[in-house]
Amino acid sequence: MPELVPESQEDLATSRVPEKPNPITGLPDGYNAHFDVPVVNHRTIGRLRLAQQRFAENRVQMPGGKEFCFLSRLTTSDTLVVTFHGANMASKNQAYPRYERARTFMNTRSSFACIADPTIQDTDLLLAWYLGDQKNDPMNFVDIAVSRAMKKIGASHVIFVGGSGGGYAALRAALRTPNGHAFLESPRLFLETAAQRSMRLYLREYWRGHTVEDLKKLDAERFDAFRSQIADAPAGKVYYLQGLYDPTFLWSEYRVAKSLAGLEAPMGISPSGAVRFELFDSQEQKHGPPAFDTFKKHWRQANDFFGTAVKI
Repeated sequence: MPELVPESQEDLATSRVPEKPNPITGLPDGYNAHFDVPVVNHRTIGRLRLAQQRFAENRVQMPGGKEFCFLSRLTTSDTLVVTFHGANMASKNQAYPRYERARTFMNTRSSFACIADPTIQDTDLLLAWYLGDQKNDPMNFVDIAVSRAMKKIGASHVIFVGGSGGGYAALRAALRTPNGHAFLESPRLFLETAAQRSMRLYLREYWRGHTVEDLKKLDAERFDAFRSQIADAPAGKVYYLQGLYDPTFLWSEYRVAKSLAGLEAPMGISPSGAVRFELFDSQEQKHGPPAFDTFKKHWRQANDFFGTAVKI
């Protein structure tokens, strides 16, 4: 089942340093005990090298001391799948970096990359929507990593996957990427309606004295992605799956997005063909992903809508 609830990742930072540095990066590799893969360290995003990798965790130094991290399995494929995580859980106390949906796609033959949000590294933030700070926008790093991963595997398409807070990043990445598509599960698409505590903590950490409205005016692509770009999005761009019994997100996100896309019916494809809106039933009134059989059904429909063929 696709995870919105984070996986247990104890010993994620366990390292095992070899005697000699990696001949490609010039830096020593480490080891991720949780996923049983090497950790390949890179000096800068410009020097990211994926050519001889199959399955590894990559860590890239960022200005300011943070790391851009992603776990990837890169094999020949026409489509790359890229996942973004939502809010961390304080009860889990998971250290950075953390990855969601890794197990889901590890159990398939898909080429994939799970990306951690460096915005939350070395902070008390549980959610930051991959927005970064005043100096660094993580999406610039995502752009390069995805481009190089696609080149390595020979992909012509990429599906960005995100639920809840990760949905904002998935949408934004898709809108920035030619032949990029977004598969969204009950996403947060409008930052002004984000949980007040999470947004307050983010603004206090990185944009003290600013409001969300200030940031939307400062950089609409970054802080108001759907509203600022959906009118120009090409057909087959976004598959929006929303829980029917998730009243807050149904009202504050799905309803608004559907109106902005020009769709009057409860479900269907927007007049431009850019967004397909779908609702799913559940046994409980809650925010979260659908049952796995429902997920598989919509994943198939989404791939038909995108013109891709990634099997689950």
